[in-house]
Amino acid sequence: MAPGIYRAAAALGIDVGVIDNPGHWLEGPEFAHWRVAFLPTRLIQPPDNEMADRILTSIRSYQRRVDGIITFCEFFQPVVARAAQQLGLHTEAPEALEIITDKYKMSIFEGKNALDFSNPLEGLQKVSSVGNSIYSAIIKPVHGWGSDCVFRVSNGEEFHNAMDRIKSLPPPIMVLGSL
Repeated sequence: MAPGIYRAAAALGIDVGVIDNPGHWLEGPEFAHWRVAFLPTRLIQPPDNEMADRILTSIRSYQRRVDGIITFCEFFQPVVARAAQQLGLHTEAPEALEIITDKYKMSIFEGKNALDFSNPLEGLQKVSSVGNSIYSAIIKPVHGWGSDCVFRVSNGEEFHNAMDRIKSLPPPIMVLGSL
């Protein structure tokens, strides 16, 4: 995806300054033609409360005019929007982005039956407390791209297998919605 983004920016005459973790592959000299600057900034997933401030500090230290900031990482969209607001740049509302990038919040917004939990025991307890069965349910990460780590489960074994596959993701890990 990266080559296409940088080629498109170049074709449109857009100078790109990259903000990413120190040592990121885009910082290297072999990719200098894709960017006018690399601003090393600590970015973590999920974002912490100080990430927007770190982005602002990096941008404010940059000696060129900044017309906009963008991210292609779903995790970072609300944070980047908050930074853009503080810089007076056009952006979508960070509050709206927090809903649409969080599958649990979006499910609730749409009126769907959804539960959030961080581990199998908590998930089973929440399911039991509302009287639902874990059978014929969808388990997925709260954050993520498309259908990555999305599982339909029909029994306890499938539930535990799905949990094992996605438990390495940062919490909150799962959303469970009955079909």
